[in-house]
Amino acid sequence: AINFDNIYSSGSEAFTINYCDIDTLEVYGGWTGEGNINQDPLFDLSGSHPYALLPGSPCIDTGTPDTTGLCLPSCDLMGCCRIWDGDGNGVAVIDMGAYEFDSPMVGIAKPVITQHRKETNLTGFPNPFTTSTTIEFELKAETPVTLQVYNHMGQQVADLLNESRAPGNHQFTWKAAHLPPGLYFLRLQAGNEVRTGKVIKY
Repeated sequence: AINFDNIYSSGSEAFTINYCDIDTLEVYGGWTGEGNINQDPLFDLSGSHPYALLPGSPCIDTGTPDTTGLCLPSCDLMGCCRIWDGDGNGVAVIDMGAYEFDSPMVGIAKPVITQHRKETNLTGFPNPFTTSTTIEFELKAETPVTLQVYNHMGQQVADLLNESRAPGNHQFTWKAAHLPPGLYFLRLQAGNEVRTGKVIKY
């Protein structure tokens, strides 16, 4: 976040930079502010969103912790959920920059496929559902599989699978009667392939 303040007494302007990845070496005296870092952000540098973050980026979950009053959009430049738990520690915090690492798609935006993230079919039925939904996916080869569910705040609410699965079609029933109604995001990782989907509980 960058905040500008007019300094009328001196006829100049001052600004404060907080929770940004900036190069302090080129500025005499360095920047003052909270939460700033000076590290390689690990940008993707490929495809139509070259400034998306790669795994291990120091910008993941290190943005402004309190977004109250910032009027943030619900999604980032790729149409992904803007406030998301990118480092998996159970707390949803925005990332530094304009992209949220590993966040699922929201709204009607088309999926964006990058070189390091391929698609594996992932569906849930019935959808919407009341107490349970059957999640179906297809594997082209035997591979380790993890299947997780997140709520709209990016908090993990279920860890459904963490095992090796054979090639072919697979189904898994998610029983969610104990959870409140709302939108939930499915995240399937099969080897190096990741796919996200959405289901609605009412």
